[in-house]
Amino acid sequence: MTKNSIHAKEVLAGMKALSDETRIRIVNVLSNGAFHVNEIVQILNMGQSRVSRHLKILLDAGILESQREGSLVYYRHANIQKASFTQELTSLLLKHSNGFSYKVQDDQKVKEILNSRREKSKIFFDKLATSITEIQEQVLNPEIYKPYLLSLLPKKINLLVDLGCGAGVLINDYLHRAKKVIGIDASSQMLEVARKNFANNKKIDLIQANVENLPFIKNQVDVVVASMVLHHISNPALVFLEASKILKTNGLLCIVDLLKHEQEFMREKYADLWLGFEPQILQNWLLQAGFKIEDYHEIQTKMQFKIITIKAKKQGEQNVNTTKRRL
Repeated sequence: MTKNSIHAKEVLAGMKALSDETRIRIVNVLSNGAFHVNEIVQILNMGQSRVSRHLKILLDAGILESQREGSLVYYRHANIQKASFTQELTSLLLKHSNGFSYKVQDDQKVKEILNSRREKSKIFFDKLATSITEIQEQVLNPEIYKPYLLSLLPKKINLLVDLGCGAGVLINDYLHRAKKVIGIDASSQMLEVARKNFANNKKIDLIQANVENLPFIKNQVDVVVASMVLHHISNPALVFLEASKILKTNGLLCIVDLLKHEQEFMREKYADLWLGFEPQILQNWLLQAGFKIEDYHEIQTKMQFKIITIKAKKQGEQNVNTTKRRL
Protein backbone atom coordinates (compact mmCIF):
# COMPACT_ATOMS: atom_id res chain seq x y z
CA MET A 1 0.00 0.00 0.00
CA THR A 2 1.44 3.38 -1.01
CA LYS A 3 1.89 6.34 1.29
CA ASN A 4 -0.77 8.27 -0.65
CA SER A 5 -3.31 5.47 -0.29
CA ILE A 6 -2.65 5.29 3.48
CA HIS A 7 -3.21 9.04 3.75
CA ALA A 8 -6.42 8.82 1.68
CA LYS A 9 -7.70 6.02 3.93
CA GLU A 10 -6.98 8.14 7.03
CA VAL A 11 -8.76 11.14 5.51
CA LEU A 12 -11.86 9.11 4.68
CA ALA A 13 -11.92 7.41 8.11
CA GLY A 14 -11.55 10.74 9.90
CA MET A 15 -14.23 12.46 7.84
CA LYS A 16 -16.64 9.58 8.36
CA ALA A 17 -15.98 9.36 12.10
CA LEU A 18 -16.60 13.07 12.63
CA SER A 19 -19.64 13.37 10.38
CA ASP A 20 -22.02 12.48 13.22
CA GLU A 21 -23.25 14.95 15.84
CA THR A 22 -22.99 12.49 18.74
CA ARG A 23 -19.38 11.70 17.89
CA ILE A 24 -18.58 15.40 17.66
CA ARG A 25 -20.11 15.82 21.12
CA ILE A 26 -17.92 13.00 22.46
CA VAL A 27 -14.79 14.60 21.00
CA ASN A 28 -15.75 17.90 22.61
CA VAL A 29 -16.39 16.24 25.98
CA LEU A 30 -13.03 14.44 25.91
CA SER A 31 -11.18 17.68 25.16
CA ASN A 32 -11.56 18.20 28.94
CA GLY A 33 -9.64 15.02 29.82
CA ALA A 34 -10.36 11.31 30.17
CA PHE A 35 -13.79 9.95 31.11
CA HIS A 36 -15.12 6.42 31.51
CA VAL A 37 -18.20 5.14 29.68
CA ASN A 38 -20.64 5.72 32.52
CA GLU A 39 -19.54 9.35 32.81
CA ILE A 40 -19.91 9.90 29.06
CA VAL A 41 -23.38 8.30 29.18
CA GLN A 42 -24.31 10.67 32.01
CA ILE A 43 -23.04 13.73 30.12
CA LEU A 44 -24.76 12.87 26.83
CA ASN A 45 -27.90 11.44 28.47
CA MET A 46 -27.89 8.46 26.07
CA GLY A 47 -27.99 4.69 26.39
CA GLN A 48 -24.69 2.91 27.03
CA SER A 49 -24.89 0.69 23.94
CA ARG A 50 -25.37 3.73 21.70
CA VAL A 51 -22.47 5.57 23.30
CA SER A 52 -20.22 2.50 23.10
CA ARG A 53 -20.93 2.16 19.38
CA HIS A 54 -19.87 5.74 18.73
CA LEU A 55 -16.77 5.33 20.89
CA LYS A 56 -15.71 2.30 18.84
CA ILE A 57 -15.97 4.27 15.59
CA LEU A 58 -13.81 7.04 17.02
CA LEU A 59 -11.31 4.48 18.33
CA ASP A 60 -11.10 2.73 14.97
CA ALA A 61 -10.45 6.07 13.25
CA GLY A 62 -7.56 6.79 15.61
CA ILE A 63 -9.23 9.87 17.06
CA LEU A 64 -9.59 8.39 20.55
CA GLU A 65 -7.66 5.88 22.62
CA SER A 66 -8.80 3.83 25.61
CA GLN A 67 -7.09 2.74 28.78
CA ARG A 68 -8.24 0.31 31.45
CA GLU A 69 -8.09 1.52 35.05
CA GLY A 70 -9.00 -1.51 37.15
CA SER A 71 -12.65 -2.27 36.40
CA LEU A 72 -13.14 0.96 34.43
CA VAL A 73 -12.18 1.84 30.85
CA TYR A 74 -11.35 5.50 30.23
CA TYR A 75 -11.37 7.26 26.86
CA ARG A 76 -9.26 10.26 25.83
CA HIS A 77 -8.03 12.00 22.70
CA ALA A 78 -5.33 9.92 21.05
CA ASN A 79 -1.74 10.98 21.67
CA ILE A 80 -0.50 11.39 18.10
CA GLN A 81 3.22 12.07 17.94
CA LYS A 82 3.24 13.42 14.40
CA ALA A 83 1.09 15.71 12.29
CA SER A 84 -1.91 13.81 10.93
CA PHE A 85 -5.17 14.57 9.20
CA THR A 86 -7.30 13.29 12.09
CA GLN A 87 -5.36 15.45 14.54
CA GLU A 88 -5.76 18.54 12.37
CA LEU A 89 -9.45 17.80 11.76
CA THR A 90 -10.12 17.31 15.48
CA SER A 91 -8.34 20.58 16.34
CA LEU A 92 -10.32 22.45 13.67
CA LEU A 93 -13.59 20.99 14.93
CA LEU A 94 -12.87 22.02 18.52
CA LYS A 95 -12.03 25.58 17.42
CA HIS A 96 -15.54 25.88 15.98
CA SER A 97 -17.40 23.87 18.65
CA ASN A 98 -18.96 26.97 20.23
CA GLY A 99 -21.43 27.07 17.37
CA PHE A 100 -23.07 23.77 18.34
CA SER A 101 -26.27 23.97 20.35
CA TYR A 102 -25.34 21.09 22.68
CA LYS A 103 -22.01 22.55 23.83
CA VAL A 104 -23.30 24.62 26.74
CA GLN A 105 -25.25 21.75 28.33
CA ASP A 106 -22.45 19.22 27.71
CA ASP A 107 -19.81 21.55 29.15
CA GLN A 108 -21.95 22.10 32.24
CA LYS A 109 -22.28 18.35 32.85
CA VAL A 110 -18.54 17.91 32.30
CA LYS A 111 -17.91 20.62 34.87
CA GLU A 112 -20.21 18.87 37.36
CA ILE A 113 -18.35 15.57 36.98
CA LEU A 114 -14.93 17.19 37.31
CA ASN A 115 -16.08 19.12 40.38
CA SER A 116 -17.46 15.90 41.85
CA ARG A 117 -14.10 14.18 41.38
CA ARG A 118 -12.25 17.06 43.03
CA GLU A 119 -14.72 17.28 45.89
CA LYS A 120 -14.41 13.55 46.59
CA SER A 121 -10.64 13.88 46.82
CA LYS A 122 -10.87 17.04 48.93
CA ILE A 123 -13.30 15.43 51.39
CA PHE A 124 -11.02 12.39 51.71
CA PHE A 125 -7.94 14.46 52.53
CA ASP A 126 -9.85 16.88 54.78
CA LYS A 127 -10.94 13.91 56.92
CA LEU A 128 -7.46 12.42 57.13
CA ALA A 129 -5.45 15.61 57.52
CA THR A 130 -4.26 14.88 61.05
CA SER A 131 -3.35 11.25 60.31
CA ILE A 132 -1.96 11.54 56.78
CA THR A 133 1.58 10.61 57.84
CA GLU A 134 0.36 7.32 59.27
CA ILE A 135 -1.72 6.68 56.13
CA GLN A 136 1.29 7.31 53.87
CA GLU A 137 3.43 4.92 55.90
CA GLN A 138 0.81 2.18 55.48
CA VAL A 139 1.11 2.34 51.69
CA LEU A 140 4.21 4.18 50.48
CA ASN A 141 6.43 5.88 53.00
CA PRO A 142 7.88 9.12 51.54
CA GLU A 143 11.27 8.05 52.90
CA ILE A 144 11.36 5.45 50.09
CA TYR A 145 11.37 7.98 47.28
CA LYS A 146 12.56 11.16 49.00
CA PRO A 147 16.30 10.63 48.24
CA TYR A 148 15.49 10.12 44.54
CA LEU A 149 13.31 13.23 44.44
CA LEU A 150 15.89 15.41 46.19
CA SER A 151 18.59 14.20 43.80
CA LEU A 152 16.59 15.76 40.94
CA LEU A 153 16.59 19.23 42.50
CA PRO A 154 19.26 21.89 41.94
CA LYS A 155 21.36 22.77 44.98
CA LYS A 156 20.20 26.41 44.88
CA ILE A 157 16.62 27.42 44.03
CA ASN A 158 15.04 30.84 44.31
CA LEU A 159 11.37 29.75 44.16
CA LEU A 160 9.99 26.22 44.41
CA VAL A 161 6.28 25.36 44.13
CA ASP A 162 5.07 22.14 45.77
CA LEU A 163 1.86 20.90 44.10
CA GLY A 164 -0.41 18.89 46.38
CA CYS A 165 1.80 19.71 49.35
CA GLY A 166 -0.65 18.24 51.86
CA ALA A 167 0.61 18.69 55.41
CA GLY A 168 4.02 19.74 54.09
CA VAL A 169 5.90 16.50 54.72
CA LEU A 170 8.68 17.38 52.26
CA ILE A 171 8.81 21.15 52.70
CA ASN A 172 11.60 21.06 55.28
CA ASP A 173 13.76 19.20 52.78
CA TYR A 174 13.01 21.75 50.07
CA LEU A 175 14.04 24.58 52.40
CA HIS A 176 17.62 23.28 52.37
CA ARG A 177 17.71 24.16 48.65
CA ALA A 178 15.13 26.90 48.13
CA LYS A 179 14.97 30.51 49.30
CA LYS A 180 11.17 30.40 49.02
CA VAL A 181 8.68 27.50 48.96
CA ILE A 182 5.02 27.85 47.99
CA GLY A 183 2.79 24.90 48.86
CA ILE A 184 -0.46 24.39 46.94
CA ASP A 185 -3.26 22.08 48.04
CA ALA A 186 -7.02 21.83 47.57
CA SER A 187 -7.62 20.61 51.14
CA SER A 188 -8.08 23.39 53.69
CA GLN A 189 -7.59 20.92 56.53
CA MET A 190 -4.28 19.67 55.13
CA LEU A 191 -3.07 23.25 54.81
CA GLU A 192 -4.18 23.99 58.36
CA VAL A 193 -1.89 21.21 59.60
CA ALA A 194 0.92 22.56 57.42
CA ARG A 195 0.42 26.09 58.78
CA LYS A 196 0.75 24.80 62.34
CA ASN A 197 3.92 22.94 61.38
CA PHE A 198 5.49 26.01 59.76
CA ALA A 199 4.03 28.85 61.80
CA ASN A 200 5.79 32.19 61.27
CA ASN A 201 8.24 30.81 58.71
CA LYS A 202 8.54 33.65 56.21
CA LYS A 203 10.21 31.39 53.62
CA ILE A 204 6.94 29.45 53.19
CA ASP A 205 3.59 30.42 51.68
CA LEU A 206 0.66 27.99 51.73
CA ILE A 207 -2.20 28.52 49.27
CA GLN A 208 -5.48 26.66 48.84
CA ALA A 209 -5.99 26.20 45.11
CA ASN A 210 -6.72 23.69 42.37
CA VAL A 211 -3.44 22.49 40.82
CA GLU A 212 -5.17 22.40 37.41
CA ASN A 213 -5.51 26.19 37.62
CA LEU A 214 -2.47 27.69 39.34
CA PRO A 215 -2.72 31.26 40.70
CA PHE A 216 0.70 32.53 39.59
CA ILE A 217 2.24 35.03 37.22
CA LYS A 218 3.76 33.38 34.15
CA ASN A 219 7.45 32.51 33.98
CA GLN A 220 8.40 33.26 37.60
CA VAL A 221 9.06 29.82 39.18
CA ASP A 222 12.36 27.89 39.12
CA VAL A 223 11.15 24.43 40.18
CA VAL A 224 7.74 22.77 40.36
CA VAL A 225 7.38 19.50 42.28
CA ALA A 226 4.43 17.12 41.85
CA SER A 227 5.03 14.36 44.39
CA MET A 228 2.39 11.62 44.63
CA VAL A 229 -0.35 13.99 43.52
CA LEU A 230 -1.07 13.28 39.84
CA HIS A 231 -3.01 10.06 40.49
CA HIS A 232 -5.56 12.15 42.43
CA ILE A 233 -6.02 14.76 39.67
CA SER A 234 -8.84 14.72 37.10
CA ASN A 235 -6.67 15.96 34.24
CA PRO A 236 -2.94 15.36 34.90
CA ALA A 237 -2.01 16.64 31.42
CA LEU A 238 -3.48 20.02 32.39
CA VAL A 239 -1.20 20.12 35.45
CA PHE A 240 1.82 19.89 33.11
CA LEU A 241 0.48 22.78 31.03
CA GLU A 242 -0.05 24.84 34.19
CA ALA A 243 3.47 24.01 35.41
CA SER A 244 4.90 25.06 32.05
CA LYS A 245 2.99 28.33 32.28
CA ILE A 246 4.44 29.37 35.64
CA LEU A 247 7.99 28.06 35.15
CA LYS A 248 10.82 30.13 33.76
CA THR A 249 12.47 28.89 30.56
CA ASN A 250 14.78 26.00 31.58
CA GLY A 251 12.83 25.67 34.83
CA LEU A 252 12.34 22.14 36.15
CA LEU A 253 9.27 20.00 36.74
CA CYS A 254 10.06 17.10 39.08
CA ILE A 255 7.51 14.29 39.28
CA VAL A 256 7.10 11.37 41.65
CA ASP A 257 4.19 9.01 41.12
CA LEU A 258 3.12 5.40 40.75
CA LEU A 259 3.86 3.22 37.77
CA LYS A 260 0.73 1.72 36.21
CA HIS A 261 -0.76 -0.99 38.49
CA GLU A 262 -4.00 -2.92 38.97
CA GLN A 263 -4.54 -2.49 42.72
CA GLU A 264 -8.11 -1.19 42.63
CA PHE A 265 -8.35 -0.99 46.42
CA MET A 266 -6.31 2.21 46.10
CA ARG A 267 -9.29 3.87 44.42
CA GLU A 268 -11.74 2.89 47.14
CA LYS A 269 -9.48 3.21 50.18
CA TYR A 270 -7.28 6.16 49.27
CA ALA A 271 -9.36 8.12 46.73
CA ASP A 272 -6.92 7.45 43.87
CA LEU A 273 -8.51 8.42 40.57
CA TRP A 274 -5.79 6.84 38.38
CA LEU A 275 -4.07 3.54 39.09
CA GLY A 276 -0.62 4.87 38.28
CA PHE A 277 0.63 5.87 34.85
CA GLU A 278 2.26 4.36 31.79
CA PRO A 279 5.60 6.15 31.22
CA GLN A 280 4.77 6.78 27.55
CA ILE A 281 1.59 8.64 28.45
CA LEU A 282 3.46 10.90 30.87
CA GLN A 283 6.13 11.49 28.24
CA ASN A 284 3.52 12.48 25.64
CA TRP A 285 1.85 14.92 28.01
CA LEU A 286 5.19 16.47 28.95
CA LEU A 287 6.23 16.93 25.33
CA GLN A 288 2.89 18.52 24.50
CA ALA A 289 3.35 20.93 27.42
CA GLY A 290 6.78 22.00 26.15
CA PHE A 291 9.07 19.91 28.37
CA LYS A 292 12.15 17.85 27.58
CA ILE A 293 12.69 14.83 29.85
CA GLU A 294 16.15 14.84 31.41
CA ASP A 295 15.88 11.98 33.89
CA TYR A 296 13.61 8.96 34.35
CA HIS A 297 13.91 6.34 37.08
CA GLU A 298 11.85 3.44 38.43
CA ILE A 299 12.02 2.51 42.11
CA GLN A 300 11.09 -1.02 43.18
CA THR A 301 9.38 -1.14 46.58
CA LYS A 302 8.72 -4.05 48.92
CA MET A 303 5.01 -3.64 48.24
CA GLN A 304 3.04 -4.21 45.02
CA PHE A 305 3.96 -0.83 43.57
CA LYS A 306 6.76 0.67 41.55
CA ILE A 307 7.48 4.38 41.85
CA ILE A 308 8.59 6.52 38.94
CA THR A 309 10.56 9.76 39.13
CA ILE A 310 10.93 12.20 36.24
CA LYS A 311 12.90 15.41 35.83
CA ALA A 312 11.74 17.53 32.89
CA LYS A 313 13.03 20.92 31.71
CA LYS A 314 10.81 23.61 30.23
CA GLN A 315 12.06 24.46 26.77
CA GLY A 316 12.15 27.86 25.14
CA GLU A 317 9.65 28.54 22.38
CA GLN A 318 12.21 27.87 19.64
CA ASN A 319 13.21 24.52 21.16
CA VAL A 320 9.55 23.50 21.55
CA ASN A 321 8.88 24.14 17.88
CA THR A 322 12.00 22.16 16.90
CA THR A 323 10.90 19.21 19.04
CA LYS A 324 7.41 19.23 17.52
CA ARG A 325 8.88 19.14 14.01
CA ARG A 326 10.96 16.11 14.91
CA LEU A 327 8.04 14.09 16.35
